[in-house]
Amino acid sequence: MVYAYPTPWIQEEIQHDSVSTEMGLAVYERDAAYCPRSPEKTVLYGVVAGQLETFLERQKRRDRHVPRFVERQL
Repeated sequence: MVYAYPTPWIQEEIQHDSVSTEMGLAVYERDAAYCPRSPEKTVLYGVVAGQLETFLERQKRRDRHVPRFVERQL
């Protein structure tokens, strides 16, 4: 969605603390609407899911430690 660039206001007119001001002008940008994602539908997810066990096994054979938190995250 494309939004028109908001009109700047004179600093004296700004009374809201969350709007940053610089050189007498402030620009208010609207928050984008949250759009939930489906990570399990991505290529990266599929590759990691398909190759994780192979990767972990190879690392063990090479005596390279994979931290537990990495295993849990993956």
